[in-house]
Amino acid sequence: MEVFDCFKVVTLAPVAGGVVVRNTRAVHEIHITDMGKMKSLFLSLANKYRKRTIHENDIFLKKKKDGSFSQAIVTGDYPAKFTYSRNSEIMKISLRYGHYNRLGVP
Repeated sequence: MEVFDCFKVVTLAPVAGGVVVRNTRAVHEIHITDMGKMKSLFLSLANKYRKRTIHENDIFLKKKKDGSFSQAIVTGDYPAKFTYSRNSEIMKISLRYGHYNRLGVP
């Protein structure tokens, strides 16, 4: 719970753009609807103590040998969901992603 509370404070900052959607006795859920803010949140957390641990172009992107790639999609219709269950003490992150061929066609 302590780790999620720390993550919640960082996520709800105006720079990260997080919004509390559900806050019950058993479940806490936060949504982020802007990909730029999501990237900056994870980059700031990953690069806090070391310089350039993760580069901005490599975050939420996986490239294959044939030139195709998969990319996370974070929009208002498909938000990134961070859910913490108090009963099972598990934090779950749900994202949608798209897979594109080497020409950028889904």
